[in-house]
Amino acid sequence: MQVGRDNEQFPAYQVTLPHAALGSGPALAETLLSPDAPWSRDVFSHDARPDLGSMASHGARSSGSGIVESPQGDTLVIVRDSQGVQVGDRNVQRNEFGIKVMDVTVRTDHVGMTKERQQYVERLLDNPGDRAAARLLARDVGQAARVELAADLTAHIEQATGNPQVNRWSGHFPDLAGRQVGAPGNHASVRVDVSVAKFDTRALALSLRETAARLAPPPPGRTEPGTPFPGDGTSRVPPPSPSGPGRW
Repeated sequence: MQVGRDNEQFPAYQVTLPHAALGSGPALAETLLSPDAPWSRDVFSHDARPDLGSMASHGARSSGSGIVESPQGDTLVIVRDSQGVQVGDRNVQRNEFGIKVMDVTVRTDHVGMTKERQQYVERLLDNPGDRAAARLLARDVGQAARVELAADLTAHIEQATGNPQVNRWSGHFPDLAGRQVGAPGNHASVRVDVSVAKFDTRALALSLRETAARLAPPPPGRTEPGTPFPGDGTSRVPPPSPSGPGRW
């Protein structure tokens, strides 16, 4: 935090997601493998809720008091139980704030078709046991979700922290971080970095194989027991095995 005139501040917000995962695996697998799916662009949503109140600053600690000149004269600035506070004019401050977001689930609201995804879908429908195709398809969707998640969180943090100016000289300013108190001559350059340590797509890969096994057509010449013969209403139920001479 800075108090004064013509100060320069460079706050950096490091947002870390230790674990994120795709949700609704069975429903998403149905959509990906269905030939009648209404394809559109990828649209994702998530339940990440970054807590800006828990930001931990790694800047220098400070405790004390100072005096800055205001348009009305000298103003006493009291600093208590704080860290990283600059009092004065034409200072430069660089801050790093860590924000950790736990257990994030990303939902796929709409999904788009690409050439690579179509190839993986065809491989799975041709061979539901193709683990590589299921894994690659799940990873492709997961990578798109990871990028969208990072972009959305970046926009959220930038909106919440993008205007750090507090354009007044008097008052009580508790529980603030990355702010500048004083004249409009202060300037801040905000940077936001979002990193996802692990994005889990294993559940989707498993659902893709299970759904492909259910949707894949039976091999040529093979039909399920009880399937009617075309046109005669009878069933393809095999006759009983012979149980003795002259008997079926």
